[in-house]
Amino acid sequence: MDLFTMYNIPVETPAEKDTKKTETKPKKTASAKGGNKSSSKKPVKKEELYKLPITVYTGYREPFSIEANEAKYKEGITLRQLKQEIEAICPEYPAKIILVEIDGKTSKAWVALNSTLAVRKGSLKLNKDTLISLAGHEIDHTSVMTDTECEVSIDELKKTFEAVHPAFAYAGFVSEGNVITPVFDEGKMPSELKFPIRLCLYGRENWQITQEEYNAFLTEKGNTLEGDGKYDEDMVREMIIARYPDFDGDHLRLHYMDKENIVLVTMYVKPVSGATAGKKKEELYPTEGTTLSFIFNKVPLSPELFDGKKEISKKELISYCATLYPEYDNENTQIRYDKERKLIIPVLQGSSKGAVSDLKMVTDAEELEALRNSGCYELFRYMDAQRLYRVESTPVSFIKASKGYPEAGTYEYRLPKIPGNILKDIVDFFMLVEKTYGTEVLVRIYWDPDKEEYLLELPEQEVSQSSVMTKDPLMDGMYPIMDIHSHCHYDAFFSVVDNTDEIGSRLYGVVGSVHNNPQFLLRAGTGGCFVNIDDASVVFDLAKNETDWYELLSSQMKEKIHTMRSLANGF
Repeated sequence: MDLFTMYNIPVETPAEKDTKKTETKPKKTASAKGGNKSSSKKPVKKEELYKLPITVYTGYREPFSIEANEAKYKEGITLRQLKQEIEAICPEYPAKIILVEIDGKTSKAWVALNSTLAVRKGSLKLNKDTLISLAGHEIDHTSVMTDTECEVSIDELKKTFEAVHPAFAYAGFVSEGNVITPVFDEGKMPSELKFPIRLCLYGRENWQITQEEYNAFLTEKGNTLEGDGKYDEDMVREMIIARYPDFDGDHLRLHYMDKENIVLVTMYVKPVSGATAGKKKEELYPTEGTTLSFIFNKVPLSPELFDGKKEISKKELISYCATLYPEYDNENTQIRYDKERKLIIPVLQGSSKGAVSDLKMVTDAEELEALRNSGCYELFRYMDAQRLYRVESTPVSFIKASKGYPEAGTYEYRLPKIPGNILKDIVDFFMLVEKTYGTEVLVRIYWDPDKEEYLLELPEQEVSQSSVMTKDPLMDGMYPIMDIHSHCHYDAFFSVVDNTDEIGSRLYGVVGSVHNNPQFLLRAGTGGCFVNIDDASVVFDLAKNETDWYELLSSQMKEKIHTMRSLANGF
C-alpha cells in the first residue's frame, strides 16, 4: 500500500534537501599515540580446531562428510581448511567467497555463497575455461561468447540459462577467479498459495505438497481439522525441514517464482563480521544491591534468588530472566552491566522462538479487560474460542497477537502519535542511502519518557543490497517504539529473517521500492507474534511536523553504515 500518497505526504528526493557534510576526523599516527609500536610483535592467534568427521550441508547437493585420515587432520580441522576441502569437492563453492557455519557439538557444517557479493547488473568476463555451475551441474556458456575472451551482460546470461532452469531468471552471480556461481536472494512469499505447492530443490528433486499431505502433516502436529487446512507459510517450512533436515536451524530460504508458480528452496548461512575473538574469562554478575532492568519494569535481585550466591554467571542470569519472560534464552540474549547505576540489562538480539507456553493463561474476557486496564506491565496468554494469543500491556501499547495470524490480533497505541515528518524524513534518508550505497538501512524510533518526546537513532550496522545487521543494543532509559528498515529494489514485505529477528515488543516497519514510489508496511510485534496495521494513522499524526531528523541521520551515515562487501575476507 502506497501510504505516502494516501496520506498526502510528499516524498522529496535527497537532491532536494541540503545535506550537511561531516568533517573526516584525522587518523591518529603512531607518534600521536605515544611512540612507534610497530616493532612489538603481536602473538599469532591459534585457529580453532573442529573434530572430524563433519557432515556438510549445501542444500543443492546431497550431504557429504569430511573425514580425518592418517595423513592430515588427525587433531582436527580449522575453518580455513574446511573451506578448502569443500571447494575441492564442490568447485562452485570457492573458499574465499563462501559462508560456513559450524556446530562443533553436532559435527555439522552449513555452506552458502556470500550473496552480498553478487553481481545482478552489468557484465561478467568469460573465457573458454570459465566454470559456471550449480549443484555439481556445469552450465554451458559458450553460446553467449563472441570471442575466446569477452564480456557478457548479466541479462544475456540469464536468458541463456533460463533454458536450463527458469530459476536463473531470478539469479545474481558471484565470482572468484575463473569460477562463477548463481545465487538467489530470498523472495517475497505470497499470503495464499493453492495446492499442490510445487517446490524445486535445484540439483536434487522437484516436489509437490498436495492438500492431502498438508492435512496429514497438520494432524500430525496436533491440529484439529474441519475440512482442508489453510495454507500457512510457517507450516510449509516445517514440512520442508522434516523432509530435508539439512535446512534445520534457520538455514531455509524460499523464493517464489510467480510466473512459474514454483517455490525455489535454497540454503542460508548468516554472515558473521570480523574474526572470531578468543575465549574470555566468564564474567560474573553481583546479586547484592543490583536490579534487573527490563524495558518496562525493574526486578531487584538478591542472593536468596540464587541459592545464596553473591555472584552468578550469564547463563544463570538468563535462566532467571526466562522464568519471568520465556523469550529470553542463552542463544539470543546479551547482558549489559551498568556498574555505576548497578543495573543489569538483558538485551534480546533476535530469535525465532517467541514462546507463550510458559505464561499465565487467561480465558475470561472480563479478566482480559481488567488486565488490559490495570495500569501495570502485564504479559500473559489468552485463549478464546478460536485461537491462542500472546498478550502484552505496556505504557506504550496493548497488543493481543496470535502466531501465524497477523490479521486476527488487536493493537492499541497509548502514546501521543508520532509526527508525520519523522516518517517522511526517514524515507528521504532511505533514498539517500540507496543512492549512495545501493543498500538497505535500519533506523530506530524511541520515546523519551522523561522529556515526553520522540527521538531517532541510526545504529551502527553492516548493510548489503538485501540485508541489514546491527549489534548495537537499544538505548538505555528510552522506550523502543519502532524498528524501520528499507528494501532497495524490492517491494515492501516482511521476510523470514524479519520474522526471526523481530521479537521485541514494539512496532516494525519496512519501506520498499525506495528508488521508485516508496511503499510502507507496518506491524506490531510481541515475542515473535504479530498484528498487521493497515492504517498508518493509528500511530502517526500524518499532518504534524516537528524536529527535522533528515540532516542528523545523513550526517552520521559515513560513520554508522558499513557495507558488507568490505568484510568478505573475514567470512
